[in-house]
Order: sequence, then C-alpha cells, then structure tokens
Amino acid sequence: MATTAEAIDYLRSFDRMQELSEGSFCIQWILHDVNRTQTVYLRLANDLVVFSSPFAKVDDISANKALEMALIFGVQKVGDFYALRNIMFLEDLDESEIQKGIELLAVRADDLESQVGGDAF
Repeated sequence: MATTAEAIDYLRSFDRMQELSEGSFCIQWILHDVNRTQTVYLRLANDLVVFSSPFAKVDDISANKALEMALIFGVQKVGDFYALRNIMFLEDLDESEIQKGIELLAVRADDLESQVGGDAF
C-alpha cells in the first residue's frame, strides 16, 4: 500500500468500519473465540497508521500497572482510559497487514481488559 488515499479506500471497504473524520476510523472487532468485541481506532497521518484500543479506565489501574500489562504494544492515556497503541508505516503495509494489525491489537487489548475485570470497550 503506497498512499494514504489507498489506505482510506481500503478502510472504507470494511463492514462495521465507521469513519469518524477524514483519516480517522473506528471498528468494533468481533472476537469469536471469546464471544466479545473490542473497539479499535485507526488514524492515518504523516504516512503512518496509528492503531489504538482502550483496555482500562485510569481509575481501575495505575499507570505502572498499565505499562507492565502492555508488554508488546505501547500504552497511551486517552482521557479517562488507558489504550494499547501500535504504529505502522503505510508504505510498508499491504491490505492484509492492516487487518492483521487491527486483529492483533483487538485480541491483546481485550485480553488486558478481561484481566482488569471489564468488558466496556
């Protein structure tokens, strides 16, 4: 995938994908194995795709605990929530890697969310 426009066209083709604003998307990813869903946000900017998915309210765990739990992804504080975050370069991605990126982040964020004891995201 070479351009932001191509990535946007691809994301628009997903079932259940919502376009929040130009270059900003949200999807409720279905996790069939555990009969749950997980919200994943995507933002395209500066030749990057930024993936994020909330997993805990800041009142539920400490920042140190959120960092410990993340392991393979970054953590960011978004308002009153902690979210896993991953960034990929557009020029290096093909369509299947975008979908796999959504899925991997959704599975891990949902796992962390269940460890915290929630199912709000």
